[in-house]
Amino acid sequence: MTGKEKKKLNAGRTFIVVFLLLVLLAFLVMIKSYLIALILSGLAAALLSAFHHWITRKMHGRIRTAAVIVLVITCLGLGIPLIGLGALVASQAIKVGNLLAPWVTEQISTGSSIFDLLSRLPFGNNLEPYREMIVERIGQMGASLGNFIVSSIPDITKGTVSFSLNIFIFIYSLYYFLVHGTSAVNDLHVY
Repeated sequence: MTGKEKKKLNAGRTFIVVFLLLVLLAFLVMIKSYLIALILSGLAAALLSAFHHWITRKMHGRIRTAAVIVLVITCLGLGIPLIGLGALVASQAIKVGNLLAPWVTEQISTGSSIFDLLSRLPFGNNLEPYREMIVERIGQMGASLGNFIVSSIPDITKGTVSFSLNIFIFIYSLYYFLVHGTSAVNDLHVY
């Protein structure tokens, strides 16, 4: 092989390596938001592999059935406590709302204003000259809060859809890693 042919061969190899690195970078940019779900599922598969092998032995070598059983047990083991925690938070929020609702209704029906409440404070009388400014600022705060709540609804929806998709990717990739994980790692060692 001549020097010119070696240079062409090296240039071709360099081009292929650079091209593959660019494709890899583009792929990583595309899956960036799902990468955490994939990494966590790989870690969970590594942690659950001994349990999966034990279930596989009990199932007489049925790897896929054992993977489904491990997934169901894992989802129930994580899901039930999380649902319980969510129910606890929701019930506390309802209790706070039920406690505040009568007080707010009473304040509105008696015609109490924020200034009646502030006048009970030791420095309440000092706020009287600023009454109009305080009312204006409270109105602006209410409007800003309303705008914030309305504008955050699409973000909440987007976050919910993203979370649901990440959970699906996590469960699907965990199943894949449980079924094919050992053989995939062994195949990587060949390279």
